[in-house]
Amino acid sequence: MNMFKKRLMQPKGVLARLFLIFILLFVYTADSFAATPAGYSEYYIPGDENLLADIWNSLRGRSLTAARHTVINVVAWSNNTTVYYDHWEDGYDFDPNDPSTADETVVLVNKGDSHTFESANIPVNPQVTDPVQYDGRDRLYVAGGTVSVNRESWEQALGNVFTISWDVYPVKPQMTTYILPFGEDLAGAPTNYESFVRVYALLQATEDTTVVQIDFDQDGTYDTFCTDKTRATCTPGTSVTLNRGEVFLLDNFAVSPQAAPYNVVHTGTLIKASETLQVNYIAGHDTDNYQARGFSAFPRGFWDDEYYSPVDSSNGTATYPTNIYIYNPNSSDLTINYQTSTGSGSFIVPANSTRSFQQLTGNYVPQGSGVYLQGSDVFWGVTIIDDGGPTHEWGYSLIPAFLLGDEQFIGWAPSGTTPSAANANDAGIFITPAQDNTRVFVDTNNDGTVDYTYTLNRMQTQYVYDATDGDMSDSRIWATGPITLTYGQNPATSPTAAPAIDVGYGILPGGDWIDKVLAVTKTADPVSVATTAGAQSTYTLVVDSYYYDVDGISVVDTLPSGWAYVSGSTTITLADKTQVSGVSADPADLTLTYLDRFNGTDYTNNAD
Repeated sequence: MNMFKKRLMQPKGVLARLFLIFILLFVYTADSFAATPAGYSEYYIPGDENLLADIWNSLRGRSLTAARHTVINVVAWSNNTTVYYDHWEDGYDFDPNDPSTADETVVLVNKGDSHTFESANIPVNPQVTDPVQYDGRDRLYVAGGTVSVNRESWEQALGNVFTISWDVYPVKPQMTTYILPFGEDLAGAPTNYESFVRVYALLQATEDTTVVQIDFDQDGTYDTFCTDKTRATCTPGTSVTLNRGEVFLLDNFAVSPQAAPYNVVHTGTLIKASETLQVNYIAGHDTDNYQARGFSAFPRGFWDDEYYSPVDSSNGTATYPTNIYIYNPNSSDLTINYQTSTGSGSFIVPANSTRSFQQLTGNYVPQGSGVYLQGSDVFWGVTIIDDGGPTHEWGYSLIPAFLLGDEQFIGWAPSGTTPSAANANDAGIFITPAQDNTRVFVDTNNDGTVDYTYTLNRMQTQYVYDATDGDMSDSRIWATGPITLTYGQNPATSPTAAPAIDVGYGILPGGDWIDKVLAVTKTADPVSVATTAGAQSTYTLVVDSYYYDVDGISVVDTLPSGWAYVSGSTTITLADKTQVSGVSADPADLTLTYLDRFNGTDYTNNAD
């Protein structure tokens, strides 16, 4: 067996920005392999505990300083993924070049492993900086692969019957400009959408000195709003400056200087920042006491024209129905073609408007069915369970078709406040496949044993829970075709009070949102050759460290059985574009060493 290894051996203290191309000619079917990235992603935990307490007070018509509870869950989509935790309370002092500066380090050894950071009884108004808490504004730095992150929040005394959940996206895909897809104007005529009586937008900076401006009517002029971040008094202005991690709450207080109809949070409001923002929403009803749903503003660059919604009206459409709200950001009408397990059709969403599936089709989401939506242009939307009601209320963002996969790992997913066999089916996983005759396998604790198997048709919704302990956390679900998943409370099986947990979220895979630090791409030309002796194929390996300094790199390429190396066929292109080729690049006496004169780096080419 021949093994070719290219190793960087550098003088102490020297870092090289690496871009190497190895071209080798082998004799004798060859496969082409995609890039395997290793890199980092950065996250800010959305929300601010003081502001969340203000929202809870607003929704319940009171003024309290009630302690809060936070759950932050991270799921790894690669082996050996490292999570560095950086608390805001003691300053953002984590340095990627010195990982020991992290407040806490967690290594997720295997793909699918998860870790939960949780704090109870978090003080608010005032907050305290000692001891530190797991809470909003904290920072995560993830190295080695992609992850999925979710954040749940509730008031400690009220418990999980009044809870929100947010998907947390990395900084990389976030935007500087956002348009509110729904507002309190939707609660009035002619739409009368009761799920949006109160709407709150939390605007969070990811860079220092981020200037935020707001145009309520999109007339091109930035408008006046209350800019006081402490909310002690209204200080009118046309901008507010945030440092990284800081959050500004856009709500009725903030818009109070405006005249009607813009004296409430309004659909179509334009938010513009000088740097990247993270935006999260809470929608609810202030006379229901227990109605609130959390949504994360899905980055505009990832909006799609195809979406799936896997949660059905599990209790039927008469009580606690599921509805979908679709936002058309375009200047022309949007045609939506839809499909459920019971039928299909189409409807039109007016330009720059939000409309509900029920209003435009005459029906809520059917029982036992997911929904597929295909638009004539890009759009965005959310699904709401127990539409307009406070009993089993939760929601999630529609799942873009391009994010469907055949394997998912589940993070935090309990059946209730204290999961057990007694309340096992109160909350679980909703699964909908994109194809007929899809076999779905469920491993409830990711121990390698299949616990449940289902055969499902396109748009059929299957509800899954762990009958043993009521906890679907750390489960693995895979299928023979693409599937879409959501975790949440089931109105058909859950009680209306504790230990039920009124919460849920869309389950997304670890997206291609990392900043790549190192990637290796291998291709073959031709990809397929005859099996006769003497057939040849040229392999090309590209090692790229992008914008970053990397050292200690080894590149190993193993010859398949029956292949032989063609002498003199290697060409190595270094970062400075110089090349080493021919016989001098061949492995000889097992090891060949040559000097990269551009940066004084020794490379070795080994053959075993």
